Amino acid sequence: MPTLEPTAPAETPTPFYLNFLWALNLIWTFLLLGMNVAEFLQKGQWIYQGPGSLIYFATLAAYAGSKETHQWVQGESRRETKGRKGILFVGVWVIFSMGAFVAVNLGKGYAFPHELLTITLEVLAIFFGTQASRALRKGRGKAPKTMKLEEGILQLAKEAGGVASAVVSERLGATRGEAQYALQEMVKEGRLKKIGKSTDPDTKYEVV
Repeated sequence: MPTLEPTAPAETPTPFYLNFLWALNLIWTFLLLGMNVAEFLQKGQWIYQGPGSLIYFATLAAYAGSKETHQWVQGESRRETKGRKGILFVGVWVIFSMGAFVAVNLGKGYAFPHELLTITLEVLAIFFGTQASRALRKGRGKAPKTMKLEEGILQLAKEAGGVASAVVSERLGATRGEAQYALQEMVKEGRLKKIGKSTDPDTKYEVV
């Protein structure tokens, strides 16, 4: 008998406005980073003008807020889970800030760009804010049917010392794909551990 692959809920496409805001933030990141690098290399002899950090913060907040609202309403897709873009912004600014800090203290004549600290703190604040939102969403976002299935799986695993997807399907009325998907998600969450290959319907999952 062929093994059914785990099935996940259907994913909704990313809205155009989120893709637009992402592209806008990418442009602003390169532009503002270039300005800060230029100011740093000029060793304080040139300082760019205008409220760059405020505009950047506004565009980042618009993107992060819109994305979190979308994910609270529609749920987070597996594509978005695997490829989290916020870490790119954090990495760019933190690494540059660290490099500039070292150069200012060990080099000669270098000056710390006037908005670099503000920008770095803004990016970190938005990043950790979205991480907190994600944690809350992950804790509350499961459908009642999924939660009931996982509770049943835990009960079966405790009673028998382990449970396989075939048993879950038979005892709890789930399809084989739903059973395998729920088991693998519980392994990722650290509630179960897998004994054997996940593609084998007789693979056992034990309570951690």
